[in-house]
Amino acid sequence: MMRRRRFDNLSCGARLLLSALSAVAFVSCAGTEVGNPANPEPTEVQASIEFAPHVPKGTNGALTLDSGVIINEVWMVFDRFSLNESCEVENPTEAMPVVVELIGGAELPAPVELVEPPGNFCTLKMDMRALEVAELPVGAPAELADLSVLVRGRTAEGDAFEITLEDMDTIELRAHQAGGFALGKGRQQLLIAVLVDDWFAHLNFEGTEVNSETGVIEIDGQEDSELLREFSSELRLSFELVPDENGDGFPSRGEVAKAFASSR
Repeated sequence: MMRRRRFDNLSCGARLLLSALSAVAFVSCAGTEVGNPANPEPTEVQASIEFAPHVPKGTNGALTLDSGVIINEVWMVFDRFSLNESCEVENPTEAMPVVVELIGGAELPAPVELVEPPGNFCTLKMDMRALEVAELPVGAPAELADLSVLVRGRTAEGDAFEITLEDMDTIELRAHQAGGFALGKGRQQLLIAVLVDDWFAHLNFEGTEVNSETGVIEIDGQEDSELLREFSSELRLSFELVPDENGDGFPSRGEVAKAFASSR
């Protein structure tokens, strides 16, 4: 009752002033998150890119390929990613080192995130660069230092092997269609499907020697260089950019059939 008596005792001018101030306060609130949606509609492509093998993992967490080869680890080191509307000119992008562990399904320190205006894109370029041990993200093995690729597994005959590549430059995935692949505004969940079977389809381990100290077939720049060149060539051609339509992080046959671009 006290408040009502005080308001009733106000002059007409004071009442008008109080009403005007209330209206200003209401308009001010309407311009904040109280009056507007919390999540405004995105205006750019927000592409999240993860890597996955186009081979189902076995119960032991490894990949068993058609050739009989078993893959336990695949580490790949990337330095820069760019989505490009032009087939000839690359968008300038900052370095964003990412270490991919393909079998476990990890991108370290985080999945690749690219933000671009919506449109049609001709290429996705991925630069590979070896990192020094101090540059490796948490979770990457120290043995990956100064390497672009590290693969560990067993041959069809059961011999352990290790393949290391020091230098891989740029992997270019080019659009299948002449007009490029379209990415609309908002979040786009994409996968790099890696056709690991192709790496070993024609790779012949026959005649390779097991290191007497480690018990491992070591394929690197010093040993079995011809085999390494064959592997490097197959790896370069094995990447497909596909939509992750069901969000499960695995490239199904149907999704791979809808690939936007490939490195082949």
